[in-house]
Amino acid sequence: MTTVSGVPASAATAASAGSAPAASVPVGASPTGVPRLPGATVSRPRLLRALDEASGSPVVVLRGPAGCGKTVLLADWARRHRRDDERVLWLGLDAALDGVPAADRRRAFWAAVGLALRASGRSSSALARLLGDDLAPAPSRSALVAAAAAPDQPLVLVLDDLDLLDDPAARADLEAVVGSGGRVRAVVATRSRSWLERGDVAAALDTVVVGPDALALTPAEAAVVVTGVLRRPVDASRVVALHAAVGGHAGAVVASARAVADRVEADRTLLVDRGGRSFEEALAACALDHVRASLARHLRGGPATEFALRTSVVDSLPTALAARLADLPDADAAAALDRAAEDGLGAWRTESTGAHGEFAYYAAVREALRSELDARRPDDARTLRQEAVEWALEAEQPMIAARAAAALLDMPLLSRVLQRSWPSFTLRHAAELVGVLGTLPSRRTARHPVVLAMTALAFSTVSMHHARVAQALGAVVSAVGERVGSVPAPDQAFLLAVEAQARRMLGDVARARAAAARAEVVLAALSPAEREEMAPVASFVHQQLGVTALLDGSPEEALRSFAAASGAASGPEHAAQRASSLAASAFVHLWIGEVATGRALLAQVGDETAGPVGLARAVLALEDFRPHEALQLVPDVEPLMASSEHWPIVLAVRASAMISLGQTAVAGHLVDLDAQAARWSVRSPTAGASGDLLATTRVRLMLAVGRVSRAEAELEHLPADDPTVVLRRGAAHLLRADARRAADTVSGALLAGVPDQRVRSQLLLLRAVAELRLDRAAAALATFTAVLDALAHTGLRTVLLTVPRDDLEQLVAAATASGDPRAEDMLGPGRSLAGDLPADAIGSSLSEREAVVLRSLATERSLPSVAAELHVSVNTVKTQLRSVYRKLGVSGRREAVEAATQRGLIGG
Repeated sequence: MTTVSGVPASAATAASAGSAPAASVPVGASPTGVPRLPGATVSRPRLLRALDEASGSPVVVLRGPAGCGKTVLLADWARRHRRDDERVLWLGLDAALDGVPAADRRRAFWAAVGLALRASGRSSSALARLLGDDLAPAPSRSALVAAAAAPDQPLVLVLDDLDLLDDPAARADLEAVVGSGGRVRAVVATRSRSWLERGDVAAALDTVVVGPDALALTPAEAAVVVTGVLRRPVDASRVVALHAAVGGHAGAVVASARAVADRVEADRTLLVDRGGRSFEEALAACALDHVRASLARHLRGGPATEFALRTSVVDSLPTALAARLADLPDADAAAALDRAAEDGLGAWRTESTGAHGEFAYYAAVREALRSELDARRPDDARTLRQEAVEWALEAEQPMIAARAAAALLDMPLLSRVLQRSWPSFTLRHAAELVGVLGTLPSRRTARHPVVLAMTALAFSTVSMHHARVAQALGAVVSAVGERVGSVPAPDQAFLLAVEAQARRMLGDVARARAAAARAEVVLAALSPAEREEMAPVASFVHQQLGVTALLDGSPEEALRSFAAASGAASGPEHAAQRASSLAASAFVHLWIGEVATGRALLAQVGDETAGPVGLARAVLALEDFRPHEALQLVPDVEPLMASSEHWPIVLAVRASAMISLGQTAVAGHLVDLDAQAARWSVRSPTAGASGDLLATTRVRLMLAVGRVSRAEAELEHLPADDPTVVLRRGAAHLLRADARRAADTVSGALLAGVPDQRVRSQLLLLRAVAELRLDRAAAALATFTAVLDALAHTGLRTVLLTVPRDDLEQLVAAATASGDPRAEDMLGPGRSLAGDLPADAIGSSLSEREAVVLRSLATERSLPSVAAELHVSVNTVKTQLRSVYRKLGVSGRREAVEAATQRGLIGG
């Protein structure tokens, strides 16, 4: 026999599960009272580890329905327990308290503990002496606590069927004993939520709970069980339906496998039920039959059965919803849920119970009840789910509504639920929707853009199924096109915003902008009544219009939309919507160089650092010369990388931080940026301003390590009139020691007008450096003063790090000498950081041949092999090598490699 979670299977699976079989003896008790396991037990290491890791807590609770394996798991763990300083003592309360009158249960409980201690050989311990043979009445609580705290007393009190310990005094005794100092702790098994898990008791005892979800078999564990019963390998993929049908309930899994084994044709390789069902279908059906039969024996029909059937249609059951589904007063519904909890059918999910609580049936119970209701009373089942949707919408419980609507396969109803609570789903529950929307048949969702759009967002949020996300986004565009002309104006604006988001995520920024423009027209024409109707999604619509404008290169328009989104925030997610919009506005202001404004907006958001708030805070940290903090904040926006098209911005922020932290790191980061870009572009291609940002970020990294030729080649493929491109081109001229061309390049852009304060300030500073190098000291100081004026007004600081440090220090010194201390004050906190451009242009002054020779130094190749590759003589290579040494300021090969590595000329 093999036991998995307390349910017999076959010994054949013991080895395959990596178990440690116990002796092949009948089930019984060891000297410590721990039951002996059947001949071979398939252990579950993850749960054994959980029990070991909880050893520091005075109380560990295993809670789950009958048959889920609590007893055998505890026995398996107790037998493996090998702590020299702690003894395991097992007590089954079904035997200890069976038939004992309520008034005598406290005495009976402690008498059973004393008997177990003496049977285990601990008769000399302080607690055993206190709990002697004649225990009438039970000792005082203070005496129990004193005995339990004695040095000779460390033990683990394992209590099976804790539900039966219903005497308040005995419960208080146990709390006091296990909470008195760590000499005695308790590990208990229970079907219902015990008092040890609630309120002050749980807090005081630091209770650790291993709940029904953890106790449920995983698909892999279920496959091991079925394999053992059938005596042939069964892959986990073939038990998915079985696992879903009963939520991994161990007893049902084994009972199902046994039933199917009896019904499978003689040729077991076919695994087809005599009734014509597939193996997978037969397993799931038999599992549900097993649980339904158990429930029928337990509930015995009548009002309790009817209540359970009617309230099983939802996963999470607030008392008010149970009352509505069962057509009962709230008090009666709460009492019925209490009885269900006491009977081990489920548990309260909240600290509060009764009228204000929320209950959930255990998965196996819930699925069995649902299947019974669906099979025998399908019309009732449908009506009850519709009732649940309407109640949940009224009560602002969006996940309950979504699950019930999805179970109905009613796509118009589900679309209404998703649209009405769109902010809640996108801000709070996107990941939870994966399990709800992921199982919907594609033929049902194909013409419903709201469902498709939320499916794409849900899956992308948890970084799953990239192909499915892309497929759903493409279907969104098609479905919006079919429906947008036939829906009311508020829905038109919403669908067009959804289309704009989908097209952006597909990399089609131009058409996203077209959809956003159509939405703007619809919004402008809305009547007051239509605006009121659209209120729940108005903030989302404006937010999407703002993001679309930003990624199309229109930050001012984006700011107007984000301001509208903040003003339109409403409903239960009002605060989160407003914070998101403020963070988006703050980011744009920071990005274009209006740091003071961005800082003020962020101050209104609070301490949150996740999502767009974290991205804005990272940019602000850079402006405050704290690149390490910026890098720490970037992981908080990692979900943005998976769920949206903003990832080029995130990579640009990372690049800025890496540049500030030093050129050696930058050389490697250029390779990392390319790898990240290749990874994330699979999910959301770049286009428009995002594509240009990614390209100019690469150029910026190249210039930071002196790779001027590569940077110039990249710039040739970018828009020549883009101010950022002009800025990078001017920087390249400066690194080539061509100050005149640098000055002419940036001056032309400044004359044309640059609204972006960040880029404008950088262009001015670059011109000041060029003028300085051209010996135009007065002009350089005047231009630098204009830069300082701009920085003082905007709050920008990192602009000062965008030119070679030697040039900057000369400008700062000149300004200070003229009586203007602002530059010194502004630069002070950032003096230890590296700048965008290297102090010299050694990389650009190397010829192509010299660059090859330099790279060969790090490979230990001989000069003849390098000469052969270049088709020149060895003497020519030696001449080039001496030139490299001279330009690097070194005298030998090792020094040259070190210098080149430090300057980023080798590597990447």
